[in-house]
Amino acid sequence: MFKDGNLEGVGVETTNSDQYSGVFSNGLRHGIGTSESILKGIVDRYEGYWSKNTRDGFSKHLFDKNSTYLGFYQKGRKSGAGRLTIDKKYDFTGYFYKDLKSKFGKEIDSGDVYIGNFDQDLKHGYGYSK
Repeated sequence: MFKDGNLEGVGVETTNSDQYSGVFSNGLRHGIGTSESILKGIVDRYEGYWSKNTRDGFSKHLFDKNSTYLGFYQKGRKSGAGRLTIDKKYDFTGYFYKDLKSKFGKEIDSGDVYIGNFDQDLKHGYGYSK
């Protein structure tokens, strides 16, 4: 449906780079929806909430075959609680702030385990390695 020349309500938008199906408000992705693109054979699929064309809220994000992020976005960046898994070799469950590991989490990297504090994507403060 259109309102004043803009998509409004539930619909589908296809561009050269991706396809979005979900809710629109004033022509912008706003509400729950799914976006999928394929660039150089790599699938990027985002299922979740949008605010004014920006990823914002809880989502499931699949990228690069075996990599996923299940958690919260704020203003297009991973922020809040989430789980990032990359190619079954890396797994982080914890908190993010502006795409960086933050506060507290559990990181498994090629079998090495760290549970503890993070600041700006780095291990920082109290923690435990095994």
